[in-house]
Amino acid sequence: KFCDAPLPQYYGFVVKNERGDSIYVSCVSFMEPLTRRKKAQLDRLSEKRRCVSLPHAKFWAKRMRRLRKRQDGDEDSSFSAENAAMKLLGESVEDEEEETED
Repeated sequence: KFCDAPLPQYYGFVVKNERGDSIYVSCVSFMEPLTRRKKAQLDRLSEKRRCVSLPHAKFWAKRMRRLRKRQDGDEDSSFSAENAAMKLLGESVEDEEEETED
């Protein structure tokens, strides 16, 4: 299941605050399967962030305009904005059932 995922990556860097003190920061980046439940959680967090972050709100406004444009150009009436978002993001969402089988 995880054999296609890239190996975790580690980033270390130093940030200086306004007094010139060094703050040492580490970041680990890794990939994991995206379940429907986790996607729903991320969607809720994103919805909240759109209310407080202007760059995030602008990003989503632009994305929704593109999705509506694609939806208007699609002849299939079953085409939804969520399906368009999935295609646009290239996300792979696994069913909860598949996760519990492993």
